[in-house]
Amino acid sequence: MSVCGITPVNNKIVGGQDAPAGSWPWQASLQESGSHVCGGSLVNKEWVIVRYREHKGSSTKENGSNPNEVSTTVDEIILHPAYNGSTHDNDIALLRLSSPVNFTDYIFPICLAASDSVFHQGTESWVTGWGNANEGGEDTLIIHCRRC
Repeated sequence: MSVCGITPVNNKIVGGQDAPAGSWPWQASLQESGSHVCGGSLVNKEWVIVRYREHKGSSTKENGSNPNEVSTTVDEIILHPAYNGSTHDNDIALLRLSSPVNFTDYIFPICLAASDSVFHQGTESWVTGWGNANEGGEDTLIIHCRRC
């Protein structure tokens, strides 16, 4: 399968309900001791991109707790060269998986934008992950695209 970024099922989380299996097939869960630490995106069979925070003994899971889930460990972490652990500036990393995943209808990679991509006002985009999906949850700061 050479296609990326296709969502066979494209439903949003509403009122804190889980998205249906296969909605976001590139979504990964970085876990420590069986607990979710942060989300990431599968970029190919061996690499996941994450917002980095220091973690030890992590594993990744693609998709949720269902028969289409894959669990593997992380062999290598490549941090952004300008990562600052105190301020968390440039907190992005690539995780090399210990074994490649097989692509299915429920697991396949996200498309990454080319370096010369231009996103005009009104371009539809998605942000996926785990967080406060319930009412009254804490808001997450999303930096305006001009600052990225």
